[in-house]
Amino acid sequence: MLLNLGGVYSRVGDDQSAFDCFEHALAIARSFRYRRIEAAALGNLGVLYRHAGECEKAIASHQLALESYVSLRDPKGQANALGNLGLVNSDMGNHAIALTFYDEQLKIAREISDPHGEATALYNSSLSLHKTGRISLAKEQATTALKIYEQVADGIALQKVRKTLDAWLAADAK
Repeated sequence: MLLNLGGVYSRVGDDQSAFDCFEHALAIARSFRYRRIEAAALGNLGVLYRHAGECEKAIASHQLALESYVSLRDPKGQANALGNLGLVNSDMGNHAIALTFYDEQLKIAREISDPHGEATALYNSSLSLHKTGRISLAKEQATTALKIYEQVADGIALQKVRKTLDAWLAADAK
């Protein structure tokens, strides 16, 4: 319940209330040893820390979430935590580290047949590849992500990837 409420607060932009809900959920989960809820609360806190620019706290939260998902043998949770660690490292300019996390996320997504997770890992990886000057591979991965998002009918992700590819093509034309 607290995780859902925190998610609602986060979506409407009330990050402090979201943070309070996730912290409270984390405390309850830890006191009753509910590892899955603990992992989810940690992941949500990591996202909030990232959005607040508190990258070290975000990394710590996502790392703890990852450890929980590994102990729970939850590959989808592991993949999400790895992707979030990639995003934070990318925000910090640590693109080589981010790419390592995205590669691990991609491997798991493919192992569990999660096309949306696969596309997300490919797209995020393409952004870091582009930042490191590996333009051709970045375009290839973004194009593959685009095709997968078309298959799973994720209109929002499709728009985001198309916008990125269009920007890269416009930059090439200059």
